[in-house]
Amino acid sequence: MGTYSTIPVFCLKLASATLMCLLSPILAPENLGVAPAVAQTTPDQATQAEQLLDRARSEFVKGQLPQAKESYQQVLKIYRELGNSTGVAQALNGLGQVYNLLSQESKALEVLQQALKIRQGNGDRKGEGETLTHIGTVYSDLEEYPKALELLEQALTINQEVGNQLGIGYALVNLGSVYSSQGEYDKAFDRLEQGLSIIKEVAKTGKSVRILAGYYQAYALNWIGSAYIWSGKLNQAGEFLEQAHALSREEGYQLREGVALTLKGILYNNQGELDKGLETLELANAITKPTGFRGLEQNILFWIGGIYNQKGEYVKAIDYYQQSLAIRKELGKRKLEGIALNTIGLVYHQQKQYDQALNYYQQALAIHREVKNQADESTTLGNIAYLYRQQEQYDQALNYYQKVLAIHRELGKRKLEGIALNTIGVVYYNQ
Repeated sequence: MGTYSTIPVFCLKLASATLMCLLSPILAPENLGVAPAVAQTTPDQATQAEQLLDRARSEFVKGQLPQAKESYQQVLKIYRELGNSTGVAQALNGLGQVYNLLSQESKALEVLQQALKIRQGNGDRKGEGETLTHIGTVYSDLEEYPKALELLEQALTINQEVGNQLGIGYALVNLGSVYSSQGEYDKAFDRLEQGLSIIKEVAKTGKSVRILAGYYQAYALNWIGSAYIWSGKLNQAGEFLEQAHALSREEGYQLREGVALTLKGILYNNQGELDKGLETLELANAITKPTGFRGLEQNILFWIGGIYNQKGEYVKAIDYYQQSLAIRKELGKRKLEGIALNTIGLVYHQQKQYDQALNYYQQALAIHREVKNQADESTTLGNIAYLYRQQEQYDQALNYYQKVLAIHRELGKRKLEGIALNTIGVVYYNQ
C-alpha cells in the first residue's frame, strides 16, 4: 500500500494534458483558403473577412493560439455585422477549437453549440458532422467519455452519409482516442489505424486538402504512438512518434511537434533512458511554451519533475512539480491539482519529511473528495496510511487502510480489495 507510481496522467490534448488532451483541427478541407459565401457585402468587407479567416487558420495550424483566438474573434464580428450565417458558423467552429486547446472547455462548448445550431439550421450536413466531431473531442478532454462516443458516432454517420472522407478519417481517429483514454486498446487501434489510412489517402488527392490532411495525419500518429505507450508496446510507439515528429517539424505544426516530443520523452522515461527523456521533454517545453498551450505545458513540467524524482534530485523535482501545480490551479484543473499535490507529498515522504508530506497528502485528499475522484483518493489514503505505519502509529494507519478498503469494495476492485485486506493483516501482526 505504500508503493506508488511516478508516472503522471497524460491527457492527449496528450493532453491533456491533457494529454495528453491534444490537438483538434478546425475546418473542412475545401474551406482552406477559400472565401465563404457572403450576402450583401462590400468588396472591402468580404476581402477583410476572407483574409482574417485564412490568417486565423494559419495561426492555429502553426500553434499560435492567442493570435488565432484574436483573429477568429475579429472575423466573427465582421460576419455577424454582415449577417453571413455561414461565415459566423465557420468562425465559431474555429474559435471553439482554440478555446479547447486553451483549456477553456466551457467557452469551447458554448461557441461550438452555436456553430452546430447554425449549421443545422442551414442544412449544412457536412459542417454539422465537422462541428459534432469537435464537440465530441471537448467532452473527451473533460473525461465524459460516453457523451464523447455518442457525439463522435453521430459525426461519423453524417460524414459517411455526405461522403466526406477526411471527416470520416478524423472522426475515426477521435473515436480511437476515446477508447485509448479508457484503456480499450483493441478498439482504439482499430479506429486509429482505419482513420489514419483514410487520411493518408485523402492527402494524396490534391493541394487543396494537403495542409489539413497532414495536420490530421500528425494528430493520428501521435495518438497511435500514445496508445502504444500506455498499452506497454514501447517499440511500436517509437516508430509512430518519429513519424509524427518529422511530419510536424517539416510542416510547421508547432503544437503537434510539442506533443510528439512530449510523448517521445515519456517513451524514453518508460524505457529507463532518463537523461534522454529529460532532454527531449525540455525541448518539448521550449517548443510548447510560446504557443500558449498551457494544458500541455503543465504536463511536460510534471513529467520533468518525475524524472528528477527518479534520479533522486528532489529539490528540482519539487520545483517542476510546483510549476505544474501552479498552471493546473490557473486552468482550474482540480483533478490534476489533486494529483500534483499527492505527488509532491510523495517526494517529501521519500525524504522522510513526514510533516510536509502529510500536509500535501491532506490537501490532495480534500480535492480528490471534492471532485469525486475515488481512484486517486484511495491512493492518497494509502500513502497516508503507510506514512503512519512507518512511524509505528498503527491505529492511525489502520484507520486509513480501512478507508482504502471501503473504496476498493465500493468500486468493485476485488484484486485491490485483497491487497488492502492483506496489508491490514500485516499491520495487526506488527502491533
